[in-house]
Formats: sequence, structure tokens, C-alpha cells
Amino acid sequence: MAQHSDDNWENLQAKIMGLGEHSLRKSHYPELQEKLKELERFKALIDQANDLIFLLQVPGGEIADGNQSACRQLGFSRESLLAKTLPDLLPPETAAWMRSYFSNLEENVGRREILTTSLRRKNGETFPVEMTLHLVPFHDSVYAVVVVRDITERSQALAALTVSEQKYRTLVESSSDAILMMDPQRKIVSCNRAFLDLFGYEENEVLGKSIRIAHVSDESFQSLRRTAFPIVQNMGSFRTEWQLKRKDGSIFPVEGSISVIKSPDGSLNGYVAIIRDVSDRKRAEEELRKHRDHLEEMVRERTQDLENAQKALLQREKLKTLGTISATVAHEIRNPLMSIGGFAKRLQKKFPGIPEVEIILKESERLENLLSRITTYLKPTEMGAQECYVNTVILECIDLLSPEMVQQNVQWEVNLPQDIPSAYVDPSILSQVLIHLMKNAFSTMDKTKPMVISAFESDQKIRIDLTYSSWAPECQKAKICLLPETNKEIEMEGPPSPSECSEKWEGPYPQVGNSI
Repeated sequence: MAQHSDDNWENLQAKIMGLGEHSLRKSHYPELQEKLKELERFKALIDQANDLIFLLQVPGGEIADGNQSACRQLGFSRESLLAKTLPDLLPPETAAWMRSYFSNLEENVGRREILTTSLRRKNGETFPVEMTLHLVPFHDSVYAVVVVRDITERSQALAALTVSEQKYRTLVESSSDAILMMDPQRKIVSCNRAFLDLFGYEENEVLGKSIRIAHVSDESFQSLRRTAFPIVQNMGSFRTEWQLKRKDGSIFPVEGSISVIKSPDGSLNGYVAIIRDVSDRKRAEEELRKHRDHLEEMVRERTQDLENAQKALLQREKLKTLGTISATVAHEIRNPLMSIGGFAKRLQKKFPGIPEVEIILKESERLENLLSRITTYLKPTEMGAQECYVNTVILECIDLLSPEMVQQNVQWEVNLPQDIPSAYVDPSILSQVLIHLMKNAFSTMDKTKPMVISAFESDQKIRIDLTYSSWAPECQKAKICLLPETNKEIEMEGPPSPSECSEKWEGPYPQVGNSI
């Protein structure tokens, strides 16, 4: 070792003792004092930090120093804390990792590692922490600076958030409605199982794809964008009914609601859509509409039935009144008719062979039968059907009306084939119908042209035609009103044109061996 001279030793001693102009006390003490104050301020700042700060020796991990927050939160005194190693307060797997990290100094010096683990207090309780580890060289040594942050509240919030997210995820997944989330460009970010089942896709087929895949056409896609999304951005939500398309191409009606997702600063983050298949509801509405229409139709029919019943009731009252009047009139006519018939019989006895008397007697008998029918008009009358020849009935009616036809200059022709079969019919009613038709013709026909009376068999019926030229502007279809009620039908047709009239009777009476 080199020896100092006496002068040098004295100078060094003077400096140490604070003697002389260049003493250490005079030249370096103020600077040291300032450094000490700075260190004290830095230490106070470190001690007041909420984070736990450790200075560790490596590679053993002994705690060389620690702030007051570390002592307070772990429950150790400073002396007890400095007697510990940090790996002793860590879980085994974290402690093993730390020792391995410290053993590779050359590679890890200057690197910063952040890990999440737990730390044990003096009483044995553990709490979650976020640990930042940094190897720092000090002169010839390397120390580890470890900053530990208690993340208990953050872990609890994260756990609550995870539970909430899981709860809402469960709600979304268990919903029978299709739910999806879209980004601002309407690309599908996520969707639930109901969406995949409704549209027939797998999850990897829709994630990242435009919702256009669910629309019927580009026009439908753009139309919904023009209609709904301006309202969604302004009002926050929009509800509508639309037509969408499945993967297999089938189109179905849906009811959908679209809501906007915004960040705290108000910027657009995306959209949430809820879609419900309303095919069953639409079918039910259609069925309800059909039932309603059917009910309205039934009400209309019932109303019509009631109106018809009211009319029938009114008509029945009218017929009842008419029957009373008819009975009175028939009684008043029957008295002189009996006198005419009695005198005709006396004339027949006194002057036999006069044809006019026979006609009077025959017509008196017919009128008597007619009055009997008028008297019992409102009661069902049995037809006195018997086998007779239509030609004979027609000729008898012409013979009866011939004096009147001669008097009115009516010309007539008959076309009665001899092969017309016999029919079962009431001759008196048939005669009444024919006489009525012929007398109607007398008042409307053109007397310069003959009236043609024809009979022939057609479609298993015996048809009687009265054809004549009419001078009237129009010949209405004839109708018979005051005939007795029977279970038979009498059909009468008017002429086909204003100038050519034809009145017809078709007897619905059975012929022997035929249906006429």
C-alpha cells in the first residue's frame, strides 16, 4: 500500500475535521444536505403511495426495503417485513416463476414484467394484486423494484361484470326471439342460437357478414336502411314489420326492433336487433279475418231471412184478408149462379138438344167449382188429377170461347198432333189456365194475324204454345196469381219479343209410363 506524506495526511485530516479553506464540511455538506432533503421528500412520497413498493435483492428475493403502504397493508412492522422474502408471501407457482426470473439476470435486466397474482398478509389472508417487476442495476449490484397494486375492488367489479355478462348472455341465449348485434356498417358481430335456428345458418357463416344475407333483395336491404336507421340514430329505437329470407330461400314475415348502441361520448358503436317470426300470428289474423267475414255473411243472411220472414208474415196477413173478401164475394156470386144453373136445367128439360143450354150448365158447374176453390183459397187443395187428352181440353176451351173470338174478330189456328200421349192432370184447372191465357191474348194481339195454338211433346213434357202478333209495345212475362195451392207446378212464359208473343204452359203431370 502506498504511504501518504505527512503534508497530505494533514490536509486530509483537516478536511475531515472541517479545518482549512477546503474542508469537506465547507465544500460538500450543503450539497449533501440538499440530497438528503430530496431523498426524504422522495421517501415520503413513496410511503404515501397506495401501491406496495418493494426493493428486492436478487436472486434470493430478500426484501431490502419497502414503503409504509407495504407494511400497513400486509400488517408487518418494518423490521419484520425486512426479514422476509417476497416469494414467501406469494403463491407457490408465482414464487417459482419469480426465482426463475431472477436467475436469468443477463436476459431480464431492463425488462418489465406485469402479472396478476395474490399476496398473503401477516394474518394469512390473501388478496388479489397486480405486480409490476423491473430489474434495475445499482453500481455493481442488481436489485428488483416491485410495485404491487391491490386489485380487490377491480376483481370484484370484474367478477360482477362477468356474472352480469353471463346472466345477460344466458337471457339472450334462452330467448325464443332472434337477437343479434351489428357494427355501424351493419355487419353481424354476434348473435344468439335462436337467430341461427330461425335463419338456418351456422355461427361461422354469419359472423362478420352483412345482414344483407337475411334480406329478400338489395332493394329490401336498402329500403330498410332508408326507413329505419335515420329514426334509430335520432330516436334510439325503431319497430317495424318486414319480410326476411332464410338460408334455404324461404321468405317469412317478421316483427323487428332495432336499437342503437352508443359510447359514453355519444359516438355510434353499433346496433342491436331483435327479430320475431310472426308467421303463426299472420295465419291466425288471416283465419280471424275469414271468420269475421263469415260471421258478417251469416249476419247478412240472417238479416235477409228475417226480412223475408217479415215479408212472408205481411203477405200472409194480406192473403188472410184476401181470403175473407174472396169468401164473401164467392157467397154473393153463388146465389145468382145457382139461379142461372136451375133455369138452364129447366130449359134443357123443356127444350132438349139445345147446345147453348149444355154450355151454360157446364160453365155453371165450372164456376161453382171455381167459387169453391176461391172460398178455400188459403187452404191446400188436392189436385183432381185424372187421365185426359190435352188436345181435347184445348178444343173444349176453343169451343167455349169461339163466340167471344168471333165477336172480337179473333182468328185462330190449331196445331194439335194426334200422337200426343195422354196426361194425368186436373182438366178444370188446365181449362182455367188456357182460358185465362187466351183472353189475355184477345186484348193485346194484332187481329189481322191469327193466334196459333200448338201442343207437342218436348223433353218428356207436354208443351202448349199460344203464339200471336202483338200490337203492344212490350209483352211482359205472364204470371198466374190466384190459383189454388197444390204440390204441382205451372210454368208460363211470355213472348220472346215485343212483336211476336208466345205464352206457354208445360204440364208437370205424369203420363202413363213417362215423366212429363
